[in-house]
Amino acid sequence: MYKKRGGKGGIRKDAHEAYPEIRIEEVFLALFKEKGVNADEVLVRHAGQFFRILSIDHLRLYDGTEEMLSALKSSGKKIYLLSNAQKIFTEYEMNALGITPYFDGIFISSEHERKKPDVRFFEKLIHTYGIDRDRAVMVGNDGVCDIEGAKKAGLATLYVKTEISPKEELPKADHVLDKINTKLMTQILLAE
Repeated sequence: MYKKRGGKGGIRKDAHEAYPEIRIEEVFLALFKEKGVNADEVLVRHAGQFFRILSIDHLRLYDGTEEMLSALKSSGKKIYLLSNAQKIFTEYEMNALGITPYFDGIFISSEHERKKPDVRFFEKLIHTYGIDRDRAVMVGNDGVCDIEGAKKAGLATLYVKTEISPKEELPKADHVLDKINTKLMTQILLAE
């Protein structure tokens, strides 16, 4: 199913996001100190990455993701990542999946001490890279963090429901997909 301009129903009412963000490295450093281990930055990062690797079942891209990113880059589109995540996890995973080169800029919440839907996080990305709001589209799978946050920042939105999307009604995004369809996503993004 694909809908353009608007959606049905409202956004969930929970306030699950506290806008400040932590750096997980500080947690691992505190754990080492608690055990009497004098850990440097490299050990802390590797411990965090090892923990992450052990805590996920598999790491993969959605079918067609690399082709979509390639098509966008080939058409001259700029691609930025604005993610509520930990840098030590995301950086490793993006490199392992081979997608880092597609991105013109990467903003990870753990590095900026705030996260979506905080409009200041969106604004920092927009100002850092000189993004034209009239031509930018936020793609996300969370109606509050991604879609509502982007709308407050004056961006067009493309909502894609995934298996990890929060349980919520479809948001009132500019474009709404009720499942991953990278071919349709590519068409929408190339038209914007």
